[in-house]
Amino acid sequence: MFQRTDELGSVNSSPPPLREAVADPVLWDREYRDLLVIPSSDRRSPSKSLLLFDHLIDYKPTWRVLDSGSGPGRNSIYVARKGCTVFALDFSPVALERLRTAIASNASTRSRIHPLAGTLQRHLPFAAGTFDLTIDSYVFCHALTDCTKLHIMNEYHRTLREDGLLFSVVFSLEDEYYARLLSSGFGSGQTVTDPANSISKYLYSEEELLSAFSAKFTIRYFSKFRFYDFALGSPYLRSTYVSLLQARP
Repeated sequence: MFQRTDELGSVNSSPPPLREAVADPVLWDREYRDLLVIPSSDRRSPSKSLLLFDHLIDYKPTWRVLDSGSGPGRNSIYVARKGCTVFALDFSPVALERLRTAIASNASTRSRIHPLAGTLQRHLPFAAGTFDLTIDSYVFCHALTDCTKLHIMNEYHRTLREDGLLFSVVFSLEDEYYARLLSSGFGSGQTVTDPANSISKYLYSEEELLSAFSAKFTIRYFSKFRFYDFALGSPYLRSTYVSLLQARP
């Protein structure tokens, strides 16, 4: 079933060189260890989107879940507490070490979470049909080329079971923080590079995001989700697209 809803810094340096963030763990090690520019880099609570749309996902304790680009694991821990087995995949050693530290003192989550080093640039180290659910929380928007985007979608589809679910969150063109950076010259077209950490994102329109999903997935739910959040100490109206997709045979 396809449901749709609509919910509700100054810079003065030259733009950094463009690097595809899904291919550069050094950028992310620096972000997670030193900079903490992205609000979620130092948060323990799960993604606002995952919490808000939690009722759409009927978690089962038998499920195997891929948390793609897990970072320090805030979503992995949340899903593991629901009884699922979670594979937390990231290519940042700093992020994975923070996750291991976070789960070390909790036997229940420690036994259910498997931190794994891996990159989305290559084939995922899992057999076809491994997962019941894949979570991509602000990861797909770091893929900047059509080739990388297609590869990631194909790998998500391959590793999901038939009718498995993909939960996706990306930033929209209307996101206030990134729109301001674009208007200040820190990017081109729909690709924006944050001068504070040199990490680039692609900002989506609704039409092209739905098109990117359509070849491999059926859209069960799609929403524009807006919320206020702080970035670098200032409040911004964030604008995202949240999708729940089902793998086609």
